[in-house]
Amino acid sequence: MGDSAVSVVVGNPKPGSRTLAVARAVAEVAAHATGQSGPPWVLDLADHRDDLLDFSSARIPPLVEALGRCRIAIVASPTYKATYSGLLKAFFDWVPQTGMSGVAAVPVMVAATANHALAVEVHLRPLLVEVGAMVPTRGIFFTEGQLADPLPVIERWLGTASTPLRALSARRS
Repeated sequence: MGDSAVSVVVGNPKPGSRTLAVARAVAEVAAHATGQSGPPWVLDLADHRDDLLDFSSARIPPLVEALGRCRIAIVASPTYKATYSGLLKAFFDWVPQTGMSGVAAVPVMVAATANHALAVEVHLRPLLVEVGAMVPTRGIFFTEGQLADPLPVIERWLGTASTPLRALSARRS
C-alpha cells in the first residue's frame, strides 16, 4: 500500500467519481513528465468515509503514512461552497503538520463553472502547505465541461509545471 512514487487522493464523496478519473489523468501525465515509474497509489476517500471521523480507527494512519512516502501527490476535490469537500478536510485532519514534508503536491479541483476557479489556489493550496507539502506549481482547475477530455487542460498546466515538479520529485529519495 502506498509505496508508489505518485499518489492520488480524492475527496469526492461519490466512489469512482469523475474527480477521481481526472486526478488519475493528472497523475499519469505528471508521472510520465517527471520520469516516475509504476502506477499511482490511489486513495478514494469515499471508500473510507466511515473511518475518517472515528479518531480511534486503525485504518486511516497507514493511509496517512503511505501518502507521506510518495514523491508527488495529486490531491483532488470537487468544489463545494467555493472550497474543497468536507471529506477531504476530514482526511487531512489526520495528517500531522509535517506529514507531507518532502512531497511535491498538485492541488486539483473540479466545479460546475469557472466562477470558483480561484478555490484551488485560495483554499486547497494552503491546506497542503499546512501539512508540509511543497506546492511548486499552480493548481489545476477543471470545469465539468472539461472532464470528458481533460488532456488539453493538463497539457497547458504541464507547460509550466514539468520543470519544478521534476526537480522536486528527484530530490526525494
